Amino acid sequence: MKKAALLIFAAILFISVSSFKNAGNADGKIEIIFTHKPDINELVKIKTGLAEKSIRLAYRKLAFDFDGKLTGIDFSVQDAKYVGSASNENLTDSSKTVFFYERTAGAKITFGARDN
Repeated sequence: MKKAALLIFAAILFISVSSFKNAGNADGKIEIIFTHKPDINELVKIKTGLAEKSIRLAYRKLAFDFDGKLTGIDFSVQDAKYVGSASNENLTDSSKTVFFYERTAGAKITFGARDN
């Protein structure tokens, strides 16, 4: 069950990251959802993937449970034009923190980070 949930999270993350276009393209969006599921290795992959898209992700604070799963996060994100941040000190299976960036022409909100 845990492997299936982790596989689903990885697939969603891959689709989100792979749908993001390079900085020279006006189209594209990315959404990263931080939940209780990822471990430190997955967080490193997220940061590296965003850096390849010229988006800087800084983890200011991370907390993990005894199984190595994320329970708290405080982060900031930045590109050449926008800056955002969010934190959640009580991540559970039903809570999440989201970072999104959209370069689609006519998007109402192009950059943001929020807790849910």
